[in-house]
Amino acid sequence: MNRRLPTVAAVVTVATLILFAVRHFNGGVTPATVLEVGQFQFTKTDLEQRLKVLQFYFPNEKNLDPKRDLIRVYSTAQVLLDHGIPDFRDRVIQEDKRIDNSTLDPTGLARIKRIFAGDLEAYRRIYIVPVLVPRLFSDFAGRHSIPQAKSRAKIEGFLERATKQPAKFAAMADEEKLTRRKLLVSEEKGVRLAETKANPAVDVSPGANDVPGVLLQKWNADVKVSEQKQAETWVRRYAPALKPGEVSPGRVDHGNSWLGIKFLGADRKTKELIFDSVVVPKDDTGPWQAEQEAKVAVKDHTAK
Repeated sequence: MNRRLPTVAAVVTVATLILFAVRHFNGGVTPATVLEVGQFQFTKTDLEQRLKVLQFYFPNEKNLDPKRDLIRVYSTAQVLLDHGIPDFRDRVIQEDKRIDNSTLDPTGLARIKRIFAGDLEAYRRIYIVPVLVPRLFSDFAGRHSIPQAKSRAKIEGFLERATKQPAKFAAMADEEKLTRRKLLVSEEKGVRLAETKANPAVDVSPGANDVPGVLLQKWNADVKVSEQKQAETWVRRYAPALKPGEVSPGRVDHGNSWLGIKFLGADRKTKELIFDSVVVPKDDTGPWQAEQEAKVAVKDHTAK
């Protein structure tokens, strides 16, 4: 008999997730459980606390539904777990610390924490997870091979052809009606669009009148750090692997799109690296998300 027993790590992972989702676990659904979403369980207190969080953010809204809100969030969380996202609990703890360290409204955060009366696990499950999960899913779905199957096939097919005939990079892009962008890259200035007659430079940052001063300052600082990290990857990873005129065989993840890049060289005056690029928008993951979330089992014990 060759039945494989689950590994210790697998058993510990599942047990940890269940304990994370319900405070009183005795091997099955507890009498206090009023809602199950996938492998997550919630009590009446959980629903009451989530309602208070929603009321904090939407004080004038009369039709707040904490049950529907938790179903939405934890259906997405279950999809992430089903597709193997690692270290979910560790990510929740990290998000808790990030919010503590970067909040622009410490008074408001303190009010939210008082809802949970010192119960750290409840605070993380009912407040931190709903903050974290949408961002985790966006990052996952924007990279994963299944929800991005069409866009990845398109950019990878183009690159397979372009690496064999790099001199025809631009012509191939035009033939396939792909958008091309000339990019300038440096660790100081980040990755930016080269200014040409067809491509005038555009300031896409919000104006001071659109964002409160302290938020604008924080936003600009975060954007600068992100751009510098992105540029470091281009300067230290992509450029050294290419000679001028060569096409990188791998797609570049550029937020909402994939890029195919051809290294043109360096500007003699500014020392910025110059790339020609093609842009393939990523697939809309909404339909795939809805399809996956519909598979998550939801049991509402309050409906009995």
